[in-house]
Amino acid sequence: MINSASDLINFASVLNNIVCSVVGCLFLYKIRSGLTGYQRRSASYFLLFFLLFGLAFSAMAIRTWLPLSYSVLLNNILYMSVAYLLLFGALSWYKKPINRWLWKLAVIHVFLYTAIQNYVYHYWPDTLQLRVQFAFFNFVFVYLATYLVCNKHRATNGRGERMLALSAIVCMVAACFPTLALAISDRADYYRVAVVITQNIVCFFLLGSLLSLFLFNQIDWHYERSIRDELTGLYNRRYINDCISQSLAKQRAKGFIAVIDIDHFKKVNDLFGHDVGDNTLIAVSNILASFIGPNDLIGRYGGEEFVIFLSQSDSDSVELLLEGMRQSVEIKSSSVLPSPVTISVGYCVVEIGDTLPSLFSKADSALYMAKRNGRNCIVKKESVR
Repeated sequence: MINSASDLINFASVLNNIVCSVVGCLFLYKIRSGLTGYQRRSASYFLLFFLLFGLAFSAMAIRTWLPLSYSVLLNNILYMSVAYLLLFGALSWYKKPINRWLWKLAVIHVFLYTAIQNYVYHYWPDTLQLRVQFAFFNFVFVYLATYLVCNKHRATNGRGERMLALSAIVCMVAACFPTLALAISDRADYYRVAVVITQNIVCFFLLGSLLSLFLFNQIDWHYERSIRDELTGLYNRRYINDCISQSLAKQRAKGFIAVIDIDHFKKVNDLFGHDVGDNTLIAVSNILASFIGPNDLIGRYGGEEFVIFLSQSDSDSVELLLEGMRQSVEIKSSSVLPSPVTISVGYCVVEIGDTLPSLFSKADSALYMAKRNGRNCIVKKESVR
């Protein structure tokens, strides 16, 4: 029964967490229907996470109407299962298989943890601090595993993944609050307040992070589609223009711009059809992209034309790189296409004061000279300054 204002506040807090869990379940159930593969599996684990989390909070809400031993048993099972579902959801998000041995480990851990907690509760009823410390170390073990899964992919993590990693850290920190409360004072109300604070922090952070994980993923997916060429997967004309324009405006553009054109591409379409033409574009784009470094930029500018921004400052190294591209296209295309293709390349140095039109005018002029020189060659537009 609710006998005091403190009990009422605790009940309201638990009820609030139940509502948050329901919101998480509804969101994940709705978004799960539009997902496939690893994302759908991950959403399923996170859906079960919120479902069991809500059941655990419900058990907390009605514990005054049930024998305390039932509440201890049920909550230990649910809370530890919830921790593992978070781990499984994170593993699935990163396309890691949930092997049978991991399932066995989780089941054995949940069973042993619950059995030990209940044994201590029944045979050493005055050892609350021991049970709380034991719970702390077990929960930290699972939440730490979740964090390590996220941290292993930190180089490629997006905003949602970083939020998930942060939430795992928050869960570890929050799990120590009940232990600290008992270490500071033996008063039961301090412990209950610490438990409520822990529940609220974990629930709110995980709700926010898991919603962010899927929302940011959708945002990033749509953004990538807006800046990528659908056929080749390279950056599109708009993105290339925006990046170069921003660099020029900040006077930070240093390097070279190269414009590349597939020679006699119209003949490829006329002789072999548009399917072969598309395969030619894909094959050439893959070959060119294999030469691009982390600070360089490549995109399909339109039709059979590609644009590359090279950050190197040495003209000789750029010449060697472009020559490597030209030779690779000529050699490798014969193994994947009905007829080998070649490319013509025109490039120029990026200079202070260049604008986007003037820069492409120089590179296009060099490309035109390469075409006039018989194609399948590289021409540099020399500076007139």
